[in-house]
Amino acid sequence: MSNFEEVGFLAEDMTSISDALSTEYGAYLEICDELNRFSQKFQYDFEANTSDPAQLLSVILFSRVLSTYQASLLVAHRGMKQQLKMLIRCALEPLYPLVAISKDRDFVCKLIESEEVERCKNIKKIIRYKERNGQEDDDLKEARSLYKELDAKIKKEKLKKISVFDCAQKAELSDWYDTLYALMSSTLHSSIRSLEEALHMDEEQNRILALKNEPEIDSFDDLLIALAECLMNSLLAVSKVLSMNEPEIIEKCSAKIRSLKGAIV
Repeated sequence: MSNFEEVGFLAEDMTSISDALSTEYGAYLEICDELNRFSQKFQYDFEANTSDPAQLLSVILFSRVLSTYQASLLVAHRGMKQQLKMLIRCALEPLYPLVAISKDRDFVCKLIESEEVERCKNIKKIIRYKERNGQEDDDLKEARSLYKELDAKIKKEKLKKISVFDCAQKAELSDWYDTLYALMSSTLHSSIRSLEEALHMDEEQNRILALKNEPEIDSFDDLLIALAECLMNSLLAVSKVLSMNEPEIIEKCSAKIRSLKGAIV
């Protein structure tokens, strides 16, 4: 059986890390597990009208949040703290438009229209790539023609890109965008400050003793709460779009989280 020294986080035997995490954050993981079990079953109970863009896009966004949530728990049990942060950020990406749609169903039309702007941008990248590498072929001609067509359509219809911030603002989650999303993005984009976490310093924080790239379980409580709240928000949003009652588990787990936060204080 492979160990960490041989293959790093791919080691087959990571039981000790998972056990340590469960011992330290058992109450948090129980909430996460309870939400996951409910949500996994809940997604198969949907009766979405596939001809309704708001409902169709919402259930897809919910499934994206849920699968990213599950991936987050997988890396958490291996002590991969930085990767957990990255995945929380990834879970927020589909969460914002999902909640936005739940507050304004017409917002889905703007999202769909904005895709043309993103598509045009990506075609431009392909054109640049081919021109840079001297690939003057039929594909390049087709890309140029398509880009010209899309660019004209965007200008004529005055289409605009919908940013992550636009979605967060529409979802009334601007506070999360400016705090949680920003902090998790710092890790994802490997900012200099986030990279400092890979350094093991002396007590005076003056001298580097070693570089760290190993399992850790410190300060997982806030990350697990943030993860749980992402899934609860997505449950609430998709239920609203599908005209379903608010799942009771949301208030149940919210009460448990409030109790844990109170214990921390």
